Amino acid sequence: MKRKVFGILLVGLLAVLIGAGCSKKTEQKKNTEKNILSVLTTKVGYHSIRRYLDFTGNITPKQKLKVMPDISGKIAKIYVKEGQFVKAGTVIAVLDTKFTSYQLEQAKAGLAVATANFHNAQLNWKRIRILKKKGSVSAQQFDKMQVGFEAAKAQMKQAKAGLDMAKYKMQVSKMTAPFSGFIGMKYLEEGDIVNPMIPGGMGVCDLVNTSTVKITTNVSEKNLPKIKIGQKANIHVDSYPNRVFKGRVESIVPVSDPVSRSFRVNIHAANPGFLLKAGMFAKVRILTAFKKHALSIPFDALELHGSEAYAFRVDSLQIAHKIHIKMGIANSKWVEVLSGLKEGDTVVTLGLGALQDGEKVHVSKEENQ
Repeated sequence: MKRKVFGILLVGLLAVLIGAGCSKKTEQKKNTEKNILSVLTTKVGYHSIRRYLDFTGNITPKQKLKVMPDISGKIAKIYVKEGQFVKAGTVIAVLDTKFTSYQLEQAKAGLAVATANFHNAQLNWKRIRILKKKGSVSAQQFDKMQVGFEAAKAQMKQAKAGLDMAKYKMQVSKMTAPFSGFIGMKYLEEGDIVNPMIPGGMGVCDLVNTSTVKITTNVSEKNLPKIKIGQKANIHVDSYPNRVFKGRVESIVPVSDPVSRSFRVNIHAANPGFLLKAGMFAKVRILTAFKKHALSIPFDALELHGSEAYAFRVDSLQIAHKIHIKMGIANSKWVEVLSGLKEGDTVVTLGLGALQDGEKVHVSKEENQ
């Protein structure tokens, strides 16, 4: 009886031990499966890649002029208002020309007198030369007549210059628009004195041409080689958040700013409807490179170590291999692959931060890019 009981207990103990062993193996298997990293992947393929550089700058007009006469005087009349559009040749303002008109009449009279004196001296000079040939006049009389003729000639020339000056004063007393544009700030009123000889003096008003605008921005020494004259630029302003204005790089100043060590770049942009105003803050995006058909991977699939670039390629056995790649152009979404991968390769896009070379992975999802 004791032997029978002992046998039953022994069989039960063996069953417990075997069960425990099987349970441990199952648990180890589960733990091993838990340690396999789940990743997202995508296929290497061809995509269009555009590379941009972003800058900011202030909008300025294509042309800006301080309307001011060439002579000083009192403003008699201003014909324009702030914000008014004027065509080239439009009279903007005129000076009081009462005194100038007197000068003009005086100059006309002076020229008439000088012309008469010249014609008289010219006749006398002609006669004296005839008499000189006949020997009827002394050398002293001849020289005196010659001097009188030359003086009359110079006086007529002086009188002509005086008339031209008076006409010029009358002409520049009328201020006209040299180009079409908008009247900006007005600085003076009718009756005020304007003097162009004062450095930095105020003009009557500003005239601005904003049919084309200019955006000036600063580019670092690092990015300067990527900027070329003629490159396209997209301009955005907060006033029109859903509108893109088209421009191009017009000029690059070849001398850097001594403080910021940056280079000034000027972008010109068309201004349909005159929507862009001088002084607006603009965001500029310049297209620096474009490839229509580039072998590429998502930017998220890239792992950078200093200047070296890597990606994890997953083979048919679900093993991840760390591959060194050579990059071409890149943007925030795509990276061109020049070497290291081929079309159709599977690369990890999410989870690569914890991956090791040669590690087995579980592909939970393959993304379609």
